[in-house]
Amino acid sequence: GIGVVVRDVDGVVVAASCWQILSLPDSEVGESLAMRKGLEFAKDMSFVNLIAESDASKVVLALNNH
Repeated sequence: GIGVVVRDVDGVVVAASCWQILSLPDSEVGESLAMRKGLEFAKDMSFVNLIAESDASKVVLALNNH
């Protein structure tokens, strides 16, 4: 499964969600899917100013180069 946590500027958790994913080919795909679902979740919750973080360097590089 994958999950996201939304924190405010002080680090306080303001929202969280998780999704059950039955099968993923590798961790990179999982990290990419988590980022996408997290951004969709933030949009659905009407968060407009945000910083997305991940420990998956390839995912972060791909997003920053897009």
